[in-house]
Amino acid sequence: MVAGQVTSGIALVSVFLDGSLYATSSTGSIAKTLDTTTLTNATHTFTATAKDSAGNQGTAAAVTVTVFNLSTATRYPRKVVLSGLEGLSSVPAGTSLTATVLSGASVLETQNNLLPNGSGEYTVSFLSTDPQLVDIRVTVSGYLSVKLTALDTTINSAVDLSAPQLTAADFNGDNTVNALDYSILNTHWNQNFAQADINRDGLVNSLDYAILKNDFNKSGQ
Repeated sequence: MVAGQVTSGIALVSVFLDGSLYATSSTGSIAKTLDTTTLTNATHTFTATAKDSAGNQGTAAAVTVTVFNLSTATRYPRKVVLSGLEGLSSVPAGTSLTATVLSGASVLETQNNLLPNGSGEYTVSFLSTDPQLVDIRVTVSGYLSVKLTALDTTINSAVDLSAPQLTAADFNGDNTVNALDYSILNTHWNQNFAQADINRDGLVNSLDYAILKNDFNKSGQ
């Protein structure tokens, strides 16, 4: 042994990412933030080596991490059209709707009082933070909601999304046709009460009751 030579203690720790040097330290420990956006969506391998002052080197067992970065692709709005409203021969001009953007059971955003353009199309937009695939719940006051599923927000498509005919008689807005709705209809029997006048003939009557009866206990999506 040469006088004054240090033969113990860690002199250098090196960390490698996929075989390339990622970080080094002479203190025996390393703390460094990993920005996963610089990596591909795949499995990556970390290895570490430590060398002491005498030149002895050891290698730690490899550690693998799986990277899955959310897409940062542009989110494009989509056009939605209503196929129909039960009890009516056509969708009245100026009918407003609410579009709720969903990821599973989580509400991402709600767009209220959307109005159609001259072609009856409603524009639903998305946030840059929304996932690639979302659902859209379409709601019109007085009707049960419907859900458009598995929509790709990264597709710039000119094809309209078609919401199927909405089921009528949800007068109280709880998304179920039930006794509460019947009570509203019954209270305004033979009256000009727009909320319960499903077919919009100016009178709450047996025609509206027949629709409610047919849809009793149905729920929206």
